[in-house]
Amino acid sequence: METKKGMSAIVITVIMVALALVAVGVVWTVINNLIGGKSDEINLQLECLDIQIESTTATNCTGTACNLFVERKAGGRDIDGIKVVFNDGTISGTVLDRPGNIVPLATVSQSWANVGVNNPIEVGITPYFIGKAGDQQLCPRTNTKTLS
Repeated sequence: METKKGMSAIVITVIMVALALVAVGVVWTVINNLIGGKSDEINLQLECLDIQIESTTATNCTGTACNLFVERKAGGRDIDGIKVVFNDGTISGTVLDRPGNIVPLATVSQSWANVGVNNPIEVGITPYFIGKAGDQQLCPRTNTKTLS
């Protein structure tokens, strides 16, 4: 009989250790998911801090057509494109996409036949990166400029 009492103490100890390991595993999984999800967002925001892109001029902005000149300042890694939105002071037009990098210290020109609004007076430019999953990750800051 004394042997069985010794066995039950061992079984209880093994069960307690197993439960403790399961609890640690569950807590680790929850914390890892919380931290892992935010690290990608933080990395994107850090990369976006070094990217400075702005509209220098816009020409021939009549009707719904516009020719936009965009300049990139020095700094930051290669971007995968920019999103551009024109507005007429009341409504915003179509979100336009200009894929591809703009090298630092370069100015590029892009013409659009339909910006989504008549006679735009303002433009917003947002750079983006392509994420690991292939999705566009927009920088949180949009550079807005009044067109002259």
